[in-house]
Amino acid sequence: MKKKIILFLVVLSALLLVTGCDKKESSGGGLFSSNKTLTCHKEETDEDGYKTTDSIVVTYNNKKVLKVKNTNIMETDPAYIDFSLAIGNGLAKALNQVKGIKMVYEKVENNKIRFVLEIDYEKIDLEEIKNALGDLYSDGDNLYTAKDFTIDDFRSQNLQGYTCE
Repeated sequence: MKKKIILFLVVLSALLLVTGCDKKESSGGGLFSSNKTLTCHKEETDEDGYKTTDSIVVTYNNKKVLKVKNTNIMETDPAYIDFSLAIGNGLAKALNQVKGIKMVYEKVENNKIRFVLEIDYEKIDLEEIKNALGDLYSDGDNLYTAKDFTIDDFRSQNLQGYTCE
């Protein structure tokens, strides 16, 4: 039971407290687009030897963050994968009810779970997020409790410890 609680906390913190990135920016879009992207990666191994790989792509324009796509692949003990899927799919179901947020949470191998969280900051409504998450919502600085991030604020609040390309 202790491992299930720890696994739950790891999954929840990965979703709510995405952290880390140095910087490298590239232009995106076509001839008239001034959108830029920042792509960051992070890999960690826990005390049991399970690896978590995280990737964040931030699209911004004139210093304002427009969209974020977070892809996370997490290894876990196969005995706990169904428990993790149930928790993750419950959170995904709640977040998918919010306009501007899309989350997919799925098993990709015998011991791996992948979640992809996409946020369009021009479409989200923070009140909808509060209602969808209920008691899981916190007013901290994370991906979906604020709406008007500058790229500098986003880096300092959400992108510490990642390697960017």
